[in-house]
Amino acid sequence: MTEGAAVQHLRGRSWQEHAIRELGVEIEVVELAESLRAAVAAAQERQFR
Repeated sequence: MTEGAAVQHLRGRSWQEHAIRELGVEIEVVELAESLRAAVAAAQERQFR
């Protein structure tokens, strides 16, 4: 995921965090170049027309 706020509910003491931990899933937040971020945002706009 690219934004820490987007995964906040998956950390801490939520049932989602518990399920993710039990499944052995690791959450990693990565920084994207602005050009890639803009391309993703444009693609998402096209998808939600």
